[in-house]
Amino acid sequence: MDTTSLIVGIILGSFAIVAGTLEFLDRMGFPTPLQDKRDEKNKKLITGTLEQVGLIKHKLEVQQLGDFLTHKKKFPVTYSGEYLDGIIRKYVRESKFEKVGLFEQTSINYFVDFADAITDPEDGILLTRIMCREIVMAMSSFVDKPIYFDRVAISKSGNSSLGIRVALELQKPWVFIDVRGGVIASEAVEGLLKPEEEVIIVHDILASGKLIEIMAHEISKRGAKVNHVFVLMERTDRQKMGLAKPSEVLAKCGLKLHYISQISDRDLAKMINKN
Repeated sequence: MDTTSLIVGIILGSFAIVAGTLEFLDRMGFPTPLQDKRDEKNKKLITGTLEQVGLIKHKLEVQQLGDFLTHKKKFPVTYSGEYLDGIIRKYVRESKFEKVGLFEQTSINYFVDFADAITDPEDGILLTRIMCREIVMAMSSFVDKPIYFDRVAISKSGNSSLGIRVALELQKPWVFIDVRGGVIASEAVEGLLKPEEEVIIVHDILASGKLIEIMAHEISKRGAKVNHVFVLMERTDRQKMGLAKPSEVLAKCGLKLHYISQISDRDLAKMINKN
């Protein structure tokens, strides 16, 4: 065998090994270019078939289903909301402030430091993907009307890192809404908001609902549509003070709240004592 034949044989053998390895990983369920290509092909086949038989009639519905099929595999049950409890226990802190929430309407003694959690390499990924799974499941809800969205709105004064990471994971553009001291800043919006765009708001903790209400008003004023708000946690302290729950405040504005956890000061105090 001459040198050229030997080199050709080595190259062909290497290709065969690589192809075999990719096929093995693909069969075992690990993400590979083969799997990505197959998933994209299946997505087009499913959405195309449903469109042909009339089960989905509008381009928006096709895009919505396509997005859901793309992301559902990426955020499996291992990122379900029950895993948020472990992060809450790890990052519960005694509050240095007597009151939280816009206009200081909610008195608290304990809080969950999601701003710290999002910076941790492992906990940050887990938090992001727990939120992404909540959004993805809402895209295919059989209980409520499935949602579709073009853009993620993020409060600049809140946990903006969470919102940015969620938008990146879901491959959606984002926009900052700057609310300071209960009012919109002079340069209120950073990023593009197109008329008729569907926007969702992503936030970490909902204490009073006022900040989200102001954000939604600014989004609507610019011609975009916002109907859904996703948070990691809704604080339930207000109702024990005889005030409206944050979800009730948002409902009056036509906003539906999607929360992963509901928690009060008393619940967090118990966690602190156990820790």
